[in-house]
Amino acid sequence: MSRVNRTIQVEAQTLDHFMRGRRIEHLDFIKLDVEGFELDVLRGGRRILRQYKPIVLLEFNHWCLSLYRKMLPEEALNILFEIFESISVYERARSELIPIHGDREKLAFLQNNMVKTNVDDLLCTF
Repeated sequence: MSRVNRTIQVEAQTLDHFMRGRRIEHLDFIKLDVEGFELDVLRGGRRILRQYKPIVLLEFNHWCLSLYRKMLPEEALNILFEIFESISVYERARSELIPIHGDREKLAFLQNNMVKTNVDDLLCTF
């Protein structure tokens, strides 16, 4: 089977830039699933995050973080905790949110994500 390599160019802009030109008066919720680039989107939305303090639901995918961003999952999780006051993982099997508080919970989450689930949804709040 042959592979076709092709390049597609798309326009990209930061979340702050996107919001600047629009008359959006309130932002409650952001959903991010950008294959390991979630932290980049958050960095590009610093002003919006500070101004609106939306709830952010994002995918935490250790494989994409490692492969595409060359970032250790622990580093990514620590950055998220620098941005948000509270982070919970959505436990699909039990349909519930499990808060991640201290170092023990962080390590348990990372182990579960890297060994069992591979991809988790994190609910991040201010």
